[in-house]
Amino acid sequence: TAQACVSVSVNNTPPTVTGVSPLKGATNVAVAATVTAAFSEAMDPATISGNTFELRDAANNLVAATVSYNGANQTASLASATALANSARYTATVKGGAIDPRVKDLAGNPLVGNFTWSFTTVASGFVCPCSLWDNNATPAVVEENDTNPTEVGVKFRADVSGYITGLRLYKG
Repeated sequence: TAQACVSVSVNNTPPTVTGVSPLKGATNVAVAATVTAAFSEAMDPATISGNTFELRDAANNLVAATVSYNGANQTASLASATALANSARYTATVKGGAIDPRVKDLAGNPLVGNFTWSFTTVASGFVCPCSLWDNNATPAVVEENDTNPTEVGVKFRADVSGYITGLRLYKG
């Protein structure tokens, strides 16, 4: 008689948080920032919610937010229902441990313990991306037959670190 050998693989490895945004200890975070946590493996979407991924202010008040999970990149996202306060410290927590509610992978393994990190929002009331110009600004004269070269420029000073991600030039 022939016997069949069957090999069964069981996943007993708990998931881990492999990356977060904003970064732990980050400062000057935009008040409209989405908070994210990336996982080491695919997670059970049913376990990722406002009960297992939360954001709290410095007074430990829960921030009203929408929580979602993207299985393609194994990332949970938390978007605040309103803009965060300026110059405020916030603490994000992905819940794990032995007691539900907690996040779990597809095999039912929970995160070993809570994963917590904090960040501080930007001091000013500016919402970025920022611009020196109104988004609807256009030249008063759209086209001009001017054959003379003209040098133009803008000089500005920033109070916080940042990046220039685009320039806008109008030419008739």
